[in-house]
Amino acid sequence: MINLIKFNRHWNPGFRYDYPKTRKSSLKIFLSTIRSTIRKFCMPLIVENALLSLKPYKFFWRDPYNHEVDFIETNDQTVIPTEVKYKTGLNRSDYNNLWLFCKKFGLSKAVMILLTPVSGIEEHKGLKVEKKSLFEVMAWGER
Repeated sequence: MINLIKFNRHWNPGFRYDYPKTRKSSLKIFLSTIRSTIRKFCMPLIVENALLSLKPYKFFWRDPYNHEVDFIETNDQTVIPTEVKYKTGLNRSDYNNLWLFCKKFGLSKAVMILLTPVSGIEEHKGLKVEKKSLFEVMAWGER
């Protein structure tokens, strides 16, 4: 027996439900919905894959509690965790995964690649986090 679920048009408040009268306006609504969905969900993944293609990162880290560091760079005897944040504003909680990784493995330095053009070093709970602009990293292929 097949159970069919009736579509409830008021189910998802993120979409526009006033139905357009013309085909052109329905296409505009569809394209704007697709654009915002790609920007919200796909762009961070696309950026991470682009960075992965620029530099041969070989590792990432995830613990049983789903804390994750995007890339782990290893060269000689140095381990540098790198986190990519594809958003304009940062919270203090955005540093937590880097801090947990560095605490577990006894590291004092990490790198965070950001969408905003701000660069510099910031300290979070004793961890020195070097912030780099995404555009700077993509243009020159730096870490």
